[in-house]
Amino acid sequence: WAGHVDDPEAGNEPRDGAGPEEYRVPAPVGGEEFFDMALLPMSSLKGWVEHSMPYLLLLLGVFVYQHRVGVAFGAWLVVVLYFANLHLRISVALREQRTVFSLVLILCGALVNILIAHLLFASSDLDRSLLLLPPPEPLSLVDLFFVALVNDASVRLATIAVKAGLLVAWRTTAQWRHLRHWLSMVELSTTLYRHWLPLPLWFSYFSSEDFGPRLSFLLTIAYLAFKLYMLIEFTAAFFDNTLAFFRGQMQYGRYLAPKEAAMPP
Repeated sequence: WAGHVDDPEAGNEPRDGAGPEEYRVPAPVGGEEFFDMALLPMSSLKGWVEHSMPYLLLLLGVFVYQHRVGVAFGAWLVVVLYFANLHLRISVALREQRTVFSLVLILCGALVNILIAHLLFASSDLDRSLLLLPPPEPLSLVDLFFVALVNDASVRLATIAVKAGLLVAWRTTAQWRHLRHWLSMVELSTTLYRHWLPLPLWFSYFSSEDFGPRLSFLLTIAYLAFKLYMLIEFTAAFFDNTLAFFRGQMQYGRYLAPKEAAMPP
């Protein structure tokens, strides 16, 4: 280590960055170095996901192949729901674009898809679930999700069919205010029914003996507590809107004050 001269006024200590490794004082950990150390678990998780992605895709492909009929029909129901709801909203909002042919087409398409779903998956006991009855035998988690999703889509399609029928019936009359009230009541009723619909399925699944008596009891109580809390709010809103409907009051918004009504537009 030649060519180094220590400064006599600095206590005969080597300057920062000079001298062999044993004379250098490491900088304290902080700032960027601490941030890099904190990101180590995230980088490890990212690497694990990248290495596991091919195997996850293979498992997903096997799952889709084993349930190809259900997956294909579920995708078809999503497409039908999207376009039927889109055209129905246009028909409700724009009277000029409302035609009897399009409304009848929406009505028939919704009913046909509901019929196909119950005929194609008759072994899943979809009718019992629509009647809020528990399944005769405990379902697996995949079958439970499938039955809940198909029944929810069926109720949505039935809602669209009823609304389309109301639009056809009220097309030649001038009572548009009553039509809006009826459409709101149909939406509120089916929304409340859809929240009650999966209750018997999940109650039967959590109360089964597969989890053991204690865990089944805790899961059932937790599910009922969360579900009933939501159902109380929706039920109260439904009864309030039902009373407003039969009394001829507004279901949404508020009436203008006299000062607001006197103001120029």
